[in-house]
Amino acid sequence: QKWKNKGQRRTEFLDRMALVSDAMLEQEHDALLEKEPENATGITHQSDFTRPGRYFTIVTTAALPWMTGTAVNPLLRAAHLVRKTQLINNNNSTNTTTTCQQWVTLVVPWLELPQDQQALYGRIFQTQQHQEEYIRTWLAENAEMPDAASASTGLVI
Repeated sequence: QKWKNKGQRRTEFLDRMALVSDAMLEQEHDALLEKEPENATGITHQSDFTRPGRYFTIVTTAALPWMTGTAVNPLLRAAHLVRKTQLINNNNSTNTTTTCQQWVTLVVPWLELPQDQQALYGRIFQTQQHQEEYIRTWLAENAEMPDAASASTGLVI
């Protein structure tokens, strides 16, 4: 399986991306935009970030340990959204089950080839989970956001 041709790997990648897209669309079913009147101003229901029960998915084209703005900025944005959505949802909920719900997902790329990881990151992750642990540790220690870094109550990576 490791030696699949380029066409097979591309097809599998596109199939996985379609599944992720479908899952995101199902989750955000109420975000379909309706045509607004030309003179409309203000926040619409679809664009209201403070609406309780709202999920966020941030997709980026770079990930730690590659220390670029394209990797760090989405991670920090997602971490701050974790804090804000937990505050919004915990303050507006009488249901205790939402207090541990995760509202923000960060989708990062995975470099399958070890030589690509070595060239870009200067290190090799054996699994996606190892890279996720690295990202969570960086978020907790360097960004000082251990609450957002929590795998059980913080950011979904």
